[in-house]
Amino acid sequence: MKRSHIPTWCILLLLGGMATGLVFTGMKFVQPVFAETSPDHPFINLMSAAIPAEQTYIQTANNLTMQASRISISPEQAGFKLCFQTPNPGDWLPWEVSLVIGKQEIPDFSSMTLSEPETVNGMEMKCHLLSFPLSGSRTAQDMILRVDQIAVSMPEYPDYERAKQQLAEAGVAIEFTCKHQDYIFGCEVFKKPADMSLEDAEQLVYDAIQDDVKGPWVFEFQP
Repeated sequence: MKRSHIPTWCILLLLGGMATGLVFTGMKFVQPVFAETSPDHPFINLMSAAIPAEQTYIQTANNLTMQASRISISPEQAGFKLCFQTPNPGDWLPWEVSLVIGKQEIPDFSSMTLSEPETVNGMEMKCHLLSFPLSGSRTAQDMILRVDQIAVSMPEYPDYERAKQQLAEAGVAIEFTCKHQDYIFGCEVFKKPADMSLEDAEQLVYDAIQDDVKGPWVFEFQP
């Protein structure tokens, strides 16, 4: 899966100090979930659901091991538990994830980080609950959970100079400027190789600023 186009001025909310209580929907930030939220909120049932062993799979990609378990399935949602190793102590999150049912791909999901790490086959892993909306989908089909990327939540003050140095050391002739104010920031590419598109240049800048690991990790679940 290719990341969607990043505008010349990309506005991203920073997680530092704001992560508590946030729920991510397709990695777009939405309002915190408060106590008065409807009991039908997707994570209430997922947190207490038993995990069937036959619906748990492990995959390794890019030297990083990940475990996925299908917790629940209903006409409204599919719930999964995703655990993975983290390369460093940063705030690592599922970043590019999709669910495929038949020929239908569902790229939007909600995610909640579990506070306690878990040990899987002797490896300490960070775990998250994922919920995918299934409106109009057929649940009695094979499902493919595809994780294309995990990433560290953006720091409150990104290290732009380190990103520039990283690009220079890789021999990538890209120059950019960034502005930072409160909880938003934006970067503009003003010099790039002639044979490189602006979208690709912006993608390289974004990747240099944010730590990530690309997969894919692909899990196939039977009905």
